[in-house]
Amino acid sequence: MSWIWIVLILCSYIIGSFPSAYVFVELKLHKDIRSCGSGNVGALNSYEVTGSKWVGLLVLLVDFFKGAAVVALAQWLIPESDIAKMLASLCVVLGHNYPVWLSFKGGRGLATIAGSTLFFMPLLPLAWCGFWVVLRLISHSVHFCNVFATFLLMTLALILLFFSSNLGFYFALILCTIILLSHSNVMRAAFLRQ
Repeated sequence: MSWIWIVLILCSYIIGSFPSAYVFVELKLHKDIRSCGSGNVGALNSYEVTGSKWVGLLVLLVDFFKGAAVVALAQWLIPESDIAKMLASLCVVLGHNYPVWLSFKGGRGLATIAGSTLFFMPLLPLAWCGFWVVLRLISHSVHFCNVFATFLLMTLALILLFFSSNLGFYFALILCTIILLSHSNVMRAAFLRQ
């Protein structure tokens, strides 16, 4: 592996690991977001903990642009390589979800995935958003919509793999798996309530 790929992997992880929700909640309330609300270091919990739509929106935008930034970096370092963009996307999401600065306790990666995929695989986040909107019509739970929109996208990718071995479908499966793993505590809590 050449040094360019190593630089891309490390930079993508480091950019992803910037804990925007932790920083902005700390600045506003002087509290550790990991011990507040759901404990998730993400936009939704930052909004719920602070009660500020602006804080939630700011976290969402920063997390989104972390994803976009690493794809731009991949395009600059290794032009025309979709594999480089996919690798950068995976590393930025892993950085966001498992940041070294916060003992590997981060967010769930949805905004970061949207930011990284929108510019080179737009159908992926658009399909997810389509599923989410439909699910939102039948449920008021954002977490339910997040989980089942991801599950539906994963199912679609699996179906499409029967017709094509396109690398993008494998990439979608990996991203969906990361999202579902990051929601494991939500799914476990829902199961225990049954």
